[in-house]
Amino acid sequence: MCGQSTNHRTQTDIISSFEPLVAELDRLPSRLPQVFVSFCKEELGDNFVRHLAWALRELGINVLMDSYNRRGKEDEQQQVFTNIEKSNIVLAIFSKRYSESDRCLNELVKMEELTKEGKLVVIPVFYNVKTNEVRRLQGEFGIHFADSVKRFSMEPMMVQSWEEALNFIIKRSTGLSLERHRNEFALVAAIVKEVTRLLPSSRRMRRRRRLGIGEVFIRALTATFLFALFISPIRRTPDVNFLKIGNLLVGFPFLVVVLHKILC
Repeated sequence: MCGQSTNHRTQTDIISSFEPLVAELDRLPSRLPQVFVSFCKEELGDNFVRHLAWALRELGINVLMDSYNRRGKEDEQQQVFTNIEKSNIVLAIFSKRYSESDRCLNELVKMEELTKEGKLVVIPVFYNVKTNEVRRLQGEFGIHFADSVKRFSMEPMMVQSWEEALNFIIKRSTGLSLERHRNEFALVAAIVKEVTRLLPSSRRMRRRRRLGIGEVFIRALTATFLFALFISPIRRTPDVNFLKIGNLLVGFPFLVVVLHKILC
């Protein structure tokens, strides 16, 4: 009787020791496929990009966008670069005023660097601007690019990196355009389809995220119970340390929860 009481206290202590760790894991963000959206906020505002972000997030994809103003500080831009580095895909939303923003042009340079290293996939999207206008620096896109070149005429290396990055991104993919689709919603659907094609795990991620920590724990506890029933016939074996086995069986469900939170 005393042995059973000691065993129960030991198991209770194990459970208590895991509680702070499980609580901390619950505060960690889930690891999701990530898409970064590069666009000119002054032109596109919130409508098109907001609908696009909502559609992607519904599939369990983490969507990030820049959070600084057009003349963002260096530390803010570095944070954006970090977000791009952590992403699987970047959507470069080319619009008429995209080339007006040195922020967007610097993001293109970062995209080129990571794409050449094989760490990133860039999908060009042409919104109210023709592909040839972007490729040949014509129309309003070309005019705004020329204005950016004038503003940074004292930094020729930066200007050259913009031109090289733009040519590199455009030549690698035909991209998607509003011109080829009926409306913005059709374009959003085409973008989502392309992203899910490149991230085939995104649909599975959505289903996997519905499995909460509580359900994972219950399933692991059930598996532990079935295992305990399996080893019960060998209780008469004198060499088996059942106290250690009991501690292991109690700790196993918590271990499963920890691994699920870290890896999923």
